[in-house]
Amino acid sequence: MKQLIPIALLTSALCCASEQPLNASHSPRYDRTIAHNAGLALFHMSDTHADRNRNKDQVDIICTILRQSGSIFELPKSNTATELAARDAMIGLSGDCIDGISGMDHHRRWFWLLQCLPWFQKGRRQTEEFKSVYLNPLEQTETPIVLCDGNHDQADPTDSLRDLITAKHGGLCYATQQGGLHTIVCGKYPDKKACEWLSDRLANLNGAPCAIMFHYNLAGPYSNNWSDKEKDRFYNTIEGHNVQLILHGHHHSTHMYNWKGIQAANSGGGVLPVHFFDNRGNYEKSIGLDGIAYTDASGKKQLHIKEVALSHK
Repeated sequence: MKQLIPIALLTSALCCASEQPLNASHSPRYDRTIAHNAGLALFHMSDTHADRNRNKDQVDIICTILRQSGSIFELPKSNTATELAARDAMIGLSGDCIDGISGMDHHRRWFWLLQCLPWFQKGRRQTEEFKSVYLNPLEQTETPIVLCDGNHDQADPTDSLRDLITAKHGGLCYATQQGGLHTIVCGKYPDKKACEWLSDRLANLNGAPCAIMFHYNLAGPYSNNWSDKEKDRFYNTIEGHNVQLILHGHHHSTHMYNWKGIQAANSGGGVLPVHFFDNRGNYEKSIGLDGIAYTDASGKKQLHIKEVALSHK
C-alpha cells in the first residue's frame, strides 16, 4: 500500500517492512516495497510507561509530521522539513511500553493462584492503555513500527505486552527491512540466546547495513542491569559486521554516544530523536524534535514543532 505524507507541501512515500522472528524460517512473513530513493527517517521512542503516559507529546509530533492533520510544522532554520518529506518513515519503540507491577518478578510463581486479584490485572489494563494512547494513533499513520520489550514490560504476570509484540512481529527477537536498512530487534537485551540468533542474522546480511534495537543501555546510569561479560559477548557478536546504529532506552534521557566505535542512541527523555539513513541503509545523522501545543485564535488546537540539538555524551 502506498501513502503520501504531506509536509510543508512536500510529499513522501512509505514502504512496509519484511519481518523475521527468532526461530522462524528465513522466508519473510511479508514483503511490500515501494520506491525509496532518498533514504529513511527513523522516529525513535522509548519508555512510555503506559499508566504514567510519558512522552505522549512525541506521538503527537510523529502523527503531525506523518499526517499533517490541522497542525503546524515549522523548522525555519533548517532544511529538515524537506529532508523528512523526501524519505520513507519508520517508528521504533525500544521497550518499557507499560509500567508493569513493582516487584512482580518475585511473585510470578503465585500467578495462577492470584491472577484473579485486581492488582494482577494492572499489566493487562496498561497494555490496553498503551495501545489506545500510543500504538493505535501511530498505526493510523500507516508507518512500519518495530517494538521491543523492557524490564517493566516483563513485570506483568499476564505477559500481555509481550504477547502483543509476539502477535505483531512473530517473536520478541525478530528482524525487519525498511528500504536499505535492516533492523534487528533483540528484546530486553541481547543475552546469550539472543546473541546466538543475532550471529546467524548478521551472517545472513552479508555485510549489509543494519541497526540493532533493544531496551537496556550500554553505558551510563542504570547500565548495570546486564554485566560487562554479557556486553562483551554482544560486542564480540557484532564485531566486524556493518552495524550502523544501536538503539535503546531504559535511561530516561535522549542523547547520542559512541560505544566501542559504534554509534548508539538513547531515547526516553523529553526530546524525540529522529535518525537519518541513506537509501543503502548507511547512517547519516540524528536530530531532535520538540513540540509546543497551543490553541489558536479560532480555538483550534495546534502543535508547533521545532528542531533541537541532541546531546552527545
